[in-house]
Amino acid sequence: LQMRGGGYADVLPVLQVPDNKADAVPCERLQLRNYEYMPIQMTTTIIARTPPVTSVEEIDFSHNFCVNYNRRHASPLPIQLLSHEELNTVKDLRKIAKTPVIFLILGKEMVFSPLAFQRLPELLLQGHWDAVAPVYSESVFENQQAFLPVVYQNFRGFLEIAGLFHQAHDAKLQAVEEVDPISIVVRRDALEKLPPGLLLEEIGDSLIKTGGQIGIAKDILVHRFGDYYGSIRTDLLELIPDTARRILDVGCARGATGRFLKKKQDCHLTGVEINPVLAEKAKQWYDRVIVESIEEASFDSSFDAILCGDVIEHLRHPHPVLSKLANHLEPGGVIIGSTPNAGHWSIVLDLAQGYFEYIPVGLQCVSHIRWFTESSLRELLEENGLNVEVIQRDCPPATPTGEGFITTLVKMGMGNESSLRTAELRFLARRGPAR
Repeated sequence: LQMRGGGYADVLPVLQVPDNKADAVPCERLQLRNYEYMPIQMTTTIIARTPPVTSVEEIDFSHNFCVNYNRRHASPLPIQLLSHEELNTVKDLRKIAKTPVIFLILGKEMVFSPLAFQRLPELLLQGHWDAVAPVYSESVFENQQAFLPVVYQNFRGFLEIAGLFHQAHDAKLQAVEEVDPISIVVRRDALEKLPPGLLLEEIGDSLIKTGGQIGIAKDILVHRFGDYYGSIRTDLLELIPDTARRILDVGCARGATGRFLKKKQDCHLTGVEINPVLAEKAKQWYDRVIVESIEEASFDSSFDAILCGDVIEHLRHPHPVLSKLANHLEPGGVIIGSTPNAGHWSIVLDLAQGYFEYIPVGLQCVSHIRWFTESSLRELLEENGLNVEVIQRDCPPATPTGEGFITTLVKMGMGNESSLRTAELRFLARRGPAR
C-alpha cells in the first residue's frame, strides 16, 4: 500500500511475471479508497452533543463524568463537543465532519469502552454497511438491549464485563430494521443520500427506509445510565402493609413509586423532595409534596408507613432524622427503606488497591456522605426506637474478578461472605414502645 497525500491507499496488483515476457498479461493500475488499513485518526471523527445543565446534582455530575471517561477511552482521537444549536441536522454534521467515518453520540449519559471507539469504525469499514451501532446496558430497542450474566457496580467492573462480553459474542454485524438513535457510527458518503434538514436522531430510520444497511455489533457493550429518578421501587412497595392508609415517601423524586402505590392501594400519600424540578413532576400523583430537605421538613400528622428508599446515605445527620420519623409513626407503624452496603466486594477491593471513585449513581454515588453495613444499619434503627423486623440482602452475581476476590478473602478468614456479596440492604423496622 502506498499512501498518497490525500490520505487514500493505492492497491497495486502483484503479478508473477513469466520468463517469457510475451506471455505476460497486461493489467491496469487499480486505485481503491481502502480506509480499512488506515489509522483511525485519519478515518474517524467523534462528535458528541452536549446536554443542557440541569438543577439535579447527580445528573449534572453524570454528564461531566461520561464526557471525561469517553475522552480518555477515545484517545488519541479527540471528541468534539457541540451544543444542540450547533449540532441538530444532517447539514450541521456534514459541515463539521469531513472524515469518511463519523462517530456520533447523541445520548446524554453513556460510557463507551476503548474497544467500542476502536472496533465500531473498523467494523463499518470492513463491509458494505452504511452505519453500525453497539448494544447497551439499557435500551428500549430489543435488538440493542444487552443481557448480562453478572452485574458490575463501578466502571472498573464495566470495563471487565465489556471485555468478557466481546469475547463471548460473535463479532459479525447483525442487520436490523430499526436502531436506537442515541449513538450511531455512519459513513459520511451515506449522509449524502439524506435530506440536509433531517434531524440527527432520524439518521438511522431514514437510512433504512432508503435501502441502507445498518448493522448492530452484538459484541460491543456500551454503558447507559437508566432513569434513576423515574424508577419504581417495587422491591420496597412489596413491604408496605396493605392496611397502611397514611404514607410518607421521603425522596419521592418524580413520583413514579407514588403513582404505582396509588394504584396498588387506597392511601393518602405525602412526598418529600428537596429538588423543586423533580417535586413539580411528583405533585400530579401525590396528595401533598413538601419541597424541602427531610432534615428540615416538619409534619402535622402521623403516618402508618414511611418509605426511605436510598435516603439515609445522603443525610448529614441520620440519627435525628430517624428519630423524627419514628416519632411521626402511628403505634405499630413501619419505616421501610434501603441503603447501599459499604462492605460490598467492589468497594472493599478498590480500597484494598488504593482506589475509590465517585460515580453518578450506584454504591459509590457522588452524593453519598454516609456509609453503612448491616450491623451499623441495625444500630442506627434500634438506637432511634425502631425494632428491625426484616433485613433483605440484594446479592447480584459478582464479576469473575469479584468471585476470585471473595473466595480468597473467605479462605483466608479475612472476609464475611454474606457482606461481600451484598450490594444493597432493604429493611422494615417497626416503631417500638414510647421511650
